[in-house]
Amino acid sequence: MPYVESDRVVFVPVTMAQSFKYLFNPWRRLEPSEMWIAFDNEGHVSVNIARSDYLNYRDSLSFDQLCESLGQLFIGFIEPFRKREGSRIIDRLNALKINPYT
Repeated sequence: MPYVESDRVVFVPVTMAQSFKYLFNPWRRLEPSEMWIAFDNEGHVSVNIARSDYLNYRDSLSFDQLCESLGQLFIGFIEPFRKREGSRIIDRLNALKINPYT
């Protein structure tokens, strides 16, 4: 779910279980305890991972490594998006062969 603010764009990954509170209330405020990835107008990337999401993560990465990994993933999606090659992003996501709402 994207949130456009005056100085940045924030993306909040949403699971199927969370979708109703986002889809039916798009003007809700972003909560500090949520997972999000933000791109500011200067090109800096910030990541916040919710405690509950971190505890559910299966690989043994430190919190900093997980934030870095998530940030790099979104940075990797930005370049094809900027080149108007969005289908390449969809192809990468489809290659994962997982339900996008999990």
